[in-house]
Amino acid sequence: MVSSLKLAIDSYFNSDDLSIYSEASLTFINIMNILDFVFNAIFFVEMAVKVVSLGFCMDFNSYLRDTWSKLDFTIVFFSIIDMSLSGYNLGFLKIVRMLRILRPLRFISHNPNMKALVYCLLESVGGLMNVLIVIFLIW
Repeated sequence: MVSSLKLAIDSYFNSDDLSIYSEASLTFINIMNILDFVFNAIFFVEMAVKVVSLGFCMDFNSYLRDTWSKLDFTIVFFSIIDMSLSGYNLGFLKIVRMLRILRPLRFISHNPNMKALVYCLLESVGGLMNVLIVIFLIW
């Protein structure tokens, strides 16, 4: 939850031009960058512990056999890429940074009730598409 709050705060300080910020804002941005590193380290350690305990991908119940673990792996992988290339101004890094918005989905993977809700939402998309087609034809 704190990681999601941090992402919301990051969207406020979203300029690449740091000269527009005051010194207090720059200190705050540096603290947010350190928090980002801490969260990424925690997520990486969690992933590493799961990989060591379950195996990576070859066994039947291994880490990458679960859909939610695949999502966690993708989020951690792109977060590591973002952190390692943060000093460079490359175009594709903006897309990688945008993938950080998937972090709140990690919370869902640890809550069975939220998983059921997401599954129901995804299952209803097909029916909603049919309704959308009917509404479009009527319009």
